[in-house]
Amino acid sequence: MRFVAFKQTHLLNKLSIIVLTIFFVSCRCSTDYKPISNNSAIDSDTTISASARMWQGQYQYLGIEIQIKRNDSLFVKSVSIRPALTNDAFFPKFNHFTMYSYYTGNQDTSGYKGQYEDGAYWQDYLADTFDKLPRNNRQTNKGSSYITYTAHYNSEAPINFKTFSADIEVLLINRHGNTISHRRHFDFKGEKKCQFSAH
Repeated sequence: MRFVAFKQTHLLNKLSIIVLTIFFVSCRCSTDYKPISNNSAIDSDTTISASARMWQGQYQYLGIEIQIKRNDSLFVKSVSIRPALTNDAFFPKFNHFTMYSYYTGNQDTSGYKGQYEDGAYWQDYLADTFDKLPRNNRQTNKGSSYITYTAHYNSEAPINFKTFSADIEVLLINRHGNTISHRRHFDFKGEKKCQFSAH
């Protein structure tokens, strides 16, 4: 009887290890960060809107996404995003920028025509520094649609913080060649949500 009990206990331990392994391998987490309103002077310029999202894959990933709420299609010279944690150094490392903007390449290709049937063809453009993003469609907006700019970060360590902040500055060039600056401070807050993944 003792031997049978030992085997049952051993089997339960093995099953527990398997279940825990499946949980950690298959459980995927994400956090949607939303800006917290504040009344600081630097927050008074609401031209910049922003949100952030963390998701889990091979590493931990964080994207800070902004839009510039102008309708005059100004050229975007630069976007500077400086994230920070309250008590510690900001550990996710910057990886690249993306710009979600309209396509300006060869409009005679079959691939473009297939995408264009229902409206303007938009796609993601990627660069390791902001100045390498395409210049001919690097604008604040296209008609009534805002162009989206995202700074991407990753980390081998888990991203568990619920809050962080970011100072964001954009430099625009108007039609007279003058530089226009917009700055805004954001405090972000989010709750991590996890679910099992089939992959």
